[in-house]
Order: sequence, then C-alpha cells, then structure tokens
Amino acid sequence: SGKQELFFEIVFGLTDDSFGIDDVSNRHTILKDGKEIYSFLPVPLVRDLHKYSPEQHSSFLSFKKKVYSMDGPQTMQLLKSVIDYANSNRILDCSKTLILILGNLDDAYRMCSSMNPDISADDFHEASLRINVNNIKRALAKRFRMEQISRLGNNHIIYPAFNRNSYEQLVELELGNVAKKYEAKFKIQLRFSEAFKQMIYNEGVYPTQGARPLFSTIYQMVNTHVPMLIAQNILNKWNAAEIIFDIESNSLKFTFTDKENRSNSLTLPVQFNLEKLRKPTKDDIQAITAVHEAGHAVISLAARRVVPDYICSTSSDAESLGFVLLRQKWNYLSKEEGVLKIAEFLGGMMAEKLIFGENKITSGSEEDVEKATELASNIVRDYGMGNTVGIIDLHGYASRRSISDTESTANEEVKELLSQGKELAVSLLAREHDLLLHLADYLSDERMISKSQILEMVKQFG
Repeated sequence: SGKQELFFEIVFGLTDDSFGIDDVSNRHTILKDGKEIYSFLPVPLVRDLHKYSPEQHSSFLSFKKKVYSMDGPQTMQLLKSVIDYANSNRILDCSKTLILILGNLDDAYRMCSSMNPDISADDFHEASLRINVNNIKRALAKRFRMEQISRLGNNHIIYPAFNRNSYEQLVELELGNVAKKYEAKFKIQLRFSEAFKQMIYNEGVYPTQGARPLFSTIYQMVNTHVPMLIAQNILNKWNAAEIIFDIESNSLKFTFTDKENRSNSLTLPVQFNLEKLRKPTKDDIQAITAVHEAGHAVISLAARRVVPDYICSTSSDAESLGFVLLRQKWNYLSKEEGVLKIAEFLGGMMAEKLIFGENKITSGSEEDVEKATELASNIVRDYGMGNTVGIIDLHGYASRRSISDTESTANEEVKELLSQGKELAVSLLAREHDLLLHLADYLSDERMISKSQILEMVKQFG
C-alpha cells in the first residue's frame, strides 16, 4: 500500500492534502470477503480516470463500478494504462477550435502616446483608445512576416489601458482580497485608510506597465508586514480584533484595536521609491531639463497653437528626465506642418543653446534629433513631398516599388528640411524669450506645470 501511495503521488503530482489520501471520508467503501474496506482511489479522481481511460465504457457509472471492484495490483495496472494512453499520439479534430493569441504590443502604444511612466493613467487610457487594427498590424510587422500576420485576420480585440478609476477599483478589490485571506486565517480584520490607499496608488501605478507593479506594491506594503503584526499582537497580548494600516509622515502606522475599542499602535519607517524619484531636485539637472522642456512647449504654442496638457521637469524614468504631454489629433500631415513638427522636436535643443550657449548643449536631445530626422526623411523619401515624387530607396537601389537616389539629392532635401525646422525654432524662441524664461524658471523649482497654469503664463508673457 505504501508503494502504491508513493507511485500515486509521483505520477499525478499529488500530496496527501490534495484529495484527502489519508481521509477515509473521501473514499468509496467496498465489501471484500465480508469486510468493509476502502478503495485505493479517492473519489474525485475516478471521473478524471474515466475521461482518460483507453477502454470505452457505456457510462461513467459502469466505469466507477469496475474501478471500485479492483484490488491493489489491478488498480496499479489501470493507472499505468491511463498514463500510457495520455502520453500516446492521437489524432484530434481541431476544425472547430477557436485559437486566442494574447500579447502586449508596446509598439502600438508608442505610436499613439508617450511611454513615460509619469504619464497619468487617464491620459494613457485616452491615448490607448486611439489604437486601431492598423497600429496593431504595423507593430506585428516588426516581429513577424506579412504572411504570418495575414493568418491572424482582422479579428483583433484591443483592450484599452486602465484609467484612474479602474486602478482605484483594483486597489480596493485586491486589498479586500488580502483582508479576507488574513481574517479567515487569523480572525483579525485588516482595514486601510484612504491615505494608505492613495499611497498604494502613487507607488504602484505605472500606467505604461499595467497592473503588475500595483500588485507587487500591495504585497510589499501589506503582505510582508502581516506576520510581524500578528507576532506583535500575540507577544504584547493586545488581543486586537482589527489592524488599521495608515500613513504618518514617511512611515507606515499600524493601529491595533480590540473588541473593547482599546488601541495600540506601531510605526515602521518605509522608503517610498516612486515618490522620491518624482520629487523636485532643484539642481542643475532639473534646471537644464526645465529649459529643454519649456523650449518644446513654446514651439508647440507659437508654431502650432497647441497648449500642452502639462510639462514635467523631473521624472521617475531614468532615461527621460522630463517630458511635454501634447494631445493633438492629426487628420493628415502637410509638408508645412511637417516643418513645424520638426521645429518642435528641435525646440528643446535650441532652447538650451539660447539660454546656456552653443557649447553647453547637452546630450538629452538625442531622441528629439532622431525623431526630427526620421520625419524629414519620411517627408522626402516616403511621402513624395520632395523634389522627386516617388518612394526613394535608402540604399540606393531601384526596384518596382522604389527609385534610387544616385546623386544623393534626397539627402540634401532632408538636410534642408532639418535646417528650416531649426531656423524656425530659433526665431520663435527668440520672439517668445520672456515666456520661455518664465516657464523654465517655474519648472526649475516645481516638477510639473498644468495646462491652466501654462495658459495663464501665455496671457502674461506670451
């Protein structure tokens, strides 16, 4: 019997607790030699064995009757036959199978919005609503061949990113689940103050990374502390009926309350990582970032009449010290608008040059220059807006779908567009010098300026 039990555990990956192997109430009784004995197999497994048994039975009841009449060796032989059958090759009819392919395509989000972790949940949610099937196909094209993508068809279910309300509901739901778990185990209720919930949101919500950081934050701030709290309750004989999680300065505060409403409390210093990263540093780096991002914003205001939703001069993203959130829908792109957009891309670099001098320009403009160059190249080589109408091959080869650029005229046109954008940025920044300075000055001390504050500055200094 011991060998049979061991074989059963190894083959099916079960422990004694899984199906109550040691619990006789979970077994079928049979009569053998006039004595009532218990069958070897736990009752819940018999139905699964019927499903995978190589022998065909008219009904489950007939199979069950046969199984419960088996002795030990016969039962072992049945288990072996089921395992051999489960591991054998079989022909399956998949003609009516529905295949669901799930995945996160960050490239689709990048096409529609900033991927900075400090973008608000509502802004990222709104941007995700603009993702369509064409965005998905272009994102897939970076990973698969077109014939593979075509097999997926056009039946794409696109889930938008969570907004703030969704995240807040998720915080409530998960904290509720955690509280129920520990109440059932320790008979103590866990309650969470609104300040604690807000801290969980601030520390755990990275809109561009989904819900996982939120769950890990809840685990870190709640689950990891519960064993210590239970131990303190027992050691101090507080007999608490509930424990309230709260925030006090830079510490977690735990209040233990018994049934007679007597309270005791503990505080625990904690590091709020995201809050620390988002705090204004008020140093040279923030000052440079403030000038750079103000430059982008001024060009957007002066050239395209678009007011940013907000401007950030500090960020929790190590690769992006700040950003400007612009929310504008482009129905089409003309060559003139392309030059304005190039000027906007180069506005940060030109603002640094204007305020700090040409030799003080920083490397923070790398991505901006890349975007400006890509747009200028697309205008000339892909959109047919250059002197030569047609798709111009980057490598100089002519084909049925592209023409060559043997004399590098396309390169010169790209350079000319970049030069026009640069000159426009310089002239607009010089014209709006006061606005640039006041925006940069504010952002040198504060991490963010809102749309309403920007409009107020435009009225005064623009």
